[in-house]
Amino acid sequence: MGAFAIVGLIRKPDGVEDADLSHWAGLGQRSPIVGVMLSMFLLAFADIPLTSGFVSKFAVFNAAASGGAVPLVVIGVIASGVAAYFYVRVIVVMFFTEGSADTPQVMAPGVLSKAAIAVCAAVTVVLGIVPQPVLDLAERAAQLMH
Repeated sequence: MGAFAIVGLIRKPDGVEDADLSHWAGLGQRSPIVGVMLSMFLLAFADIPLTSGFVSKFAVFNAAASGGAVPLVVIGVIASGVAAYFYVRVIVVMFFTEGSADTPQVMAPGVLSKAAIAVCAAVTVVLGIVPQPVLDLAERAAQLMH
């Protein structure tokens, strides 16, 4: 949700959303806070350790492997590696490619957008660093389902 909130803030000078990746060149240099926040969410999507994405994917793969679906886990790990390439590519374009006149602008977020981004960022980091309470809750919920 946080990544989508940030993407919704990035617009062409005429106010239209800009989804063309080549236009995002230099966005992280022009708007470093937006670039860092979007990068954090993308790294969570790519399942990088210390993010909620890593913990959740690890838990799912662990459960699948315990259930005997090892081939499915292998396919999932390979697919995650391929997907990570595309997420990191966006980060490279934002921070390590020179911007141009086509670089979109970041619109000033409203209060709700700021709150959504802040909550999502906090949850992404906290669940990446201290995931055990949520994993325990999921375990108890799974036991209740049986």
